[in-house]
Order: sequence, then C-alpha cells, then structure tokens
Amino acid sequence: PVQVMPTLRQLSVSCGISLRVEREHYPALVAALRDALLSPEEYRLYYVDHTQIKEMKEG
Repeated sequence: PVQVMPTLRQLSVSCGISLRVEREHYPALVAALRDALLSPEEYRLYYVDHTQIKEMKEG
C-alpha cells in the first residue's frame, strides 16, 4: 500500500512527488526498488515522524 503525496518542503531537493509507505512495508519497498533495477542515485528513502526526518540508507 502506497500513498502519492507532495514532497515535504524540508526535502525540496526532489521532484515534488513522494510515495508514503508505512514502516512495516519498508522491507518490501526496498525489495521492489532492487527488482526494478533502479540505482540508489535515482531515489531517496526517508523516515518521517512528527519530530524528525531521517534519510534511510540501504544496508
């Protein structure tokens, strides 16, 4: 399950469109990005809650 939404202003370096994915779906998202053969330079992943925004690094 994914929700399309505007990119947060704090992350304005991107194209302006983001996908919101709940935390429990993060492993499936990373797997789907790998299967799509996207390079890590083509997207960024962030953890966002009410108090912080943190870029996620694939392990």
